Amino acid sequence: MKKSILFGLIGAMTLGVNAGDWGKAPVGKSPISAPAEDQGSVELGFMSHYIFRGMVGAVNTYYADVNYTFENLTVVPITIGAARYTGGDGKWSDMFGAYDGGTRMVLSAEAALGTFAGFDTVLGLSHYSHEDYGNYAQPFMDVSLELTRSLGFADLRLLTVYGLAGSYQDERPEGLYTELALSRSFGITDALAVIVEGGLAYDSGYNWAYDSGGSDFNHYFFKATLPIELKSNVTFSPYVGFNGSPTGWSTDGAWNNGSTNDQSDIFHAGASVEITF
Repeated sequence: MKKSILFGLIGAMTLGVNAGDWGKAPVGKSPISAPAEDQGSVELGFMSHYIFRGMVGAVNTYYADVNYTFENLTVVPITIGAARYTGGDGKWSDMFGAYDGGTRMVLSAEAALGTFAGFDTVLGLSHYSHEDYGNYAQPFMDVSLELTRSLGFADLRLLTVYGLAGSYQDERPEGLYTELALSRSFGITDALAVIVEGGLAYDSGYNWAYDSGGSDFNHYFFKATLPIELKSNVTFSPYVGFNGSPTGWSTDGAWNNGSTNDQSDIFHAGASVEITF
């Protein structure tokens, strides 16, 4: 009888060692994690200046941007998106081939390729088309590679874009645009933070409208965003920013519908509401 009790206690202790605590993985084994869930977002916003690759496209611009991420569709997460930008009473730049307002449509696809040498890597492809512009503003595409990495004191972002041109080879982006930036987030409360970012851009023929395919520094920029979490899935984000272009840089005095003042030293602001689901 004593032997039976002893063997029973030993068996119970063995089960306890192998099984671990309730709700936890057995000792020596990893917990089974649930697959990541797909997620979508809708963003509505207003911008005093719509700035594309460092160049003002329009002022008083309203936009809507819809994105959806498929986490398990392929071996890497895929995000597809569609955005529509409508210029107000501002001037669209020669880059967009239009005057006095209009609409730009952007279709995009991104693949989060993973982490390489500490850099989160995203490959993207975007298609741009324009309404109300007549025959001059032809559609075009570009491919992008974005690398991000935390440096501890700030986050590093490197964006490289190559323009794939369009049916007008001489008048569509066909070259490289590179942007290097540092950003940092300062938490104020659980629902409020300040994100500051500053960076520098270099153009090698992407912005054909004013550099004639040459290579030079494009602009520098600063931006401060104040994301406010209204609900767990709703965020309101006002921002202010500045784009600078010293004398001799690509965007300094760049043509903008007859005005040379709109592409250099630009103060801009805006706000957006993003809903995730």
